[in-house]
Amino acid sequence: EEERPKSGSDGRETKRKDRGARAESAGVRQGDERGDGARGRTVEEREDPRDGTPVGRGERRPELRIVLLGRSGAGRSATGNTLLSREQFVSQLSCQPVTTTCAEGRREWGEWCVVVMDTPAIFGGSSWDKKKLAEERKRCLDFAAHEPCVLVLVTQLGRYTREDRKVQKGVQKVFRDATKHMMVVFTRKEDLGDDSLDTYVRTAENGALKKLVDACGEQYCAVSNRGPRPERDVQADQVLQRALHVATRQHKGPHSMSNFL
Repeated sequence: EEERPKSGSDGRETKRKDRGARAESAGVRQGDERGDGARGRTVEEREDPRDGTPVGRGERRPELRIVLLGRSGAGRSATGNTLLSREQFVSQLSCQPVTTTCAEGRREWGEWCVVVMDTPAIFGGSSWDKKKLAEERKRCLDFAAHEPCVLVLVTQLGRYTREDRKVQKGVQKVFRDATKHMMVVFTRKEDLGDDSLDTYVRTAENGALKKLVDACGEQYCAVSNRGPRPERDVQADQVLQRALHVATRQHKGPHSMSNFL
């Protein structure tokens, strides 16, 4: 004899269990289709902008690494604080170098975990003990070995000096194809006034600066590290978008990180 569903509270409980079992079964099937059947949960997917492969939102965020390079006083640490949207690195006016060791800071930015390394002037422009210099350069190289990583050469607007050129040459000696992974960030954006950065770069009389910008594929931005935080956050987004473009270019092209060091 066919058994009929129980009436009352017992019947309602049976129906709820049936609906729960069907929902769980559907969830497992959907998870199986996405390679997550063992956990029985759905995973919202997105595409990795580097190569278009799907990445689950429940997974660890991919890293975008940035190395800040430049002479002492160019504004590396202050630029790092702008990119991280907080005062992570010590930045102050001093006649002596303030940054004496490599330091890292990180933040979430969209789907990415941005990891910024602030470096001392280890690629030119300062005197270093050989052992200390080797240690700091190794830390920088180890950090940059994980892709995607972008080299950001920080220089002051209107002051691309001989010391800046020494840093550029030092970086190119240590990193192969350095300019393929490099962009330029100009500090003191407020000095532009009503002029545009593109106009400044295009009309610059400094031949060495023009060659650098051309070698980097005209990848450059400007920041004002003295402005209010909301304004600096907008500028940080612009720099990070540009850095992501450089990272995407290096990942898809022949100059991948395997040829970087």
